[in-house]
Amino acid sequence: QLLHQMEMKRYLSHIQYRLLFILSCIVLLACTEEQEINHQEIVVEGWIPEGEFPIVMITSTLPITEEKQSLDSLNLYIAQWARVSITTRGKTVFLTGMYDRKYFPPYIFTTTAIRGEVGESYKLNIDWRGMHAEATTTVQPSVAIDDIWCEPCDESDTLRQVVARFHDIPD
Repeated sequence: QLLHQMEMKRYLSHIQYRLLFILSCIVLLACTEEQEINHQEIVVEGWIPEGEFPIVMITSTLPITEEKQSLDSLNLYIAQWARVSITTRGKTVFLTGMYDRKYFPPYIFTTTAIRGEVGESYKLNIDWRGMHAEATTTVQPSVAIDDIWCEPCDESDTLRQVVARFHDIPD
């Protein structure tokens, strides 16, 4: 009977190794070298500094493929018809989209109806191509620059870098 138990354990061990091998093969075959990501998500960059108007730039993620994409196709990922609003103090203002070469991408949403005020909170809402994004921020006070100077770069005798020193608010 002891011999029978030992043979049974060896038999089960052999089956376990075969199952492990088969599962490993399945996992390896499930992996492919070429994977395409086509899920689009909204990308938002925006700010509202103290005393300034808000600036919001909206794009979407680009699909990752091995195919070469022309620079002209990048225009498809810039939001030009998004619905963008900022709410503060219970008042909602819609931002207007406009071409502006000072930014990249060169299309922004802004308004002259709101300026950033220290301590004030602003809620941003964006709807574009069935996607939604929202964020809330509070404008912090500006920080004064204590010192600013220019110094040569270590690896170049023609390049220089500008250095600024300031003390930020701990919070």
